[in-house]
Amino acid sequence: MRSHRDAATAAGGDMTREQAAEIQRRLLTAKKALNQVAALVFDLDEVEDRKAFAEPIGNAYGALQHEMLDQVIYRQFPDLKPPSREKPRIDSKLTWDIKTACRHPSP
Repeated sequence: MRSHRDAATAAGGDMTREQAAEIQRRLLTAKKALNQVAALVFDLDEVEDRKAFAEPIGNAYGALQHEMLDQVIYRQFPDLKPPSREKPRIDSKLTWDIKTACRHPSP
């Protein structure tokens, strides 16, 4: 029985957008589940129990977000990346001189 990787390699190794979208959907579901696990761990009474989970949860989250989503999925298919939640803003010291801008050039 051939694995998905073997089939992809035999077909040229190119991931399609549809495959990437399905992988992304499942990785985002895994991230949500991991966040729920982290919330449960945060509520543990013993500090040592919380510490035991901290590094593995951080590593798993980093692998999901950075190694798989950012470096593979979004690099190959940037249109799949969700829009930023950050409110757009202008960061510039340039100003508009309305008097100069509204003048029509002399003939």
